[in-house]
Amino acid sequence: MWKWSLALIFILCLLSYLILSSANEESAQYIEGEKGVKTANISLREGEYRYNLTIGNQSDVIVFEVIKRRGCTFIDGGAVGGCAEEQLPPEIFMFREWMLYLKPGMEWEDKVVFNYRGFLIETEVYKYRVEGVEKVGGRESYKVKVIGRNGNETLWIDKEERILVRAEGLNYTITLAQPRAE
Repeated sequence: MWKWSLALIFILCLLSYLILSSANEESAQYIEGEKGVKTANISLREGEYRYNLTIGNQSDVIVFEVIKRRGCTFIDGGAVGGCAEEQLPPEIFMFREWMLYLKPGMEWEDKVVFNYRGFLIETEVYKYRVEGVEKVGGRESYKVKVIGRNGNETLWIDKEERILVRAEGLNYTITLAQPRAE
């Protein structure tokens, strides 16, 4: 009998610890601002999307794999388009949910908030503005200016596929390496 009591006390202590430690956990959250109504649906094709990345005088190729199954689209294992509650990790830059809302003249803000033991600390605010439409790499693309505390960048988002076509920042350039698939 005392073994069961000891086991029950151990389990209750463990649960209390897990609950209290998760409440004090430090984490960063990306909070998206209000964007209105979607102007497009996900139209990614299956296969590889290759991007050329140049930082200073260093260059690399980044490849994202798009797979479709059971009505969902996955980019490198992360579900998009309402198939998952979680956001894609930041390293998957080729697509973001906000790209489905773009329209000329649109403006919005997104925030990064750090949770430190229950206190929310705003660490970064990004201001976005759609500045027009330009042809980049043979694709009609929305030109989006992003203003952040650590610098500005310009993004070009394909109007049809709603993916990143080009990005230019202070010391880097990202360019979609392949032409539009016909």
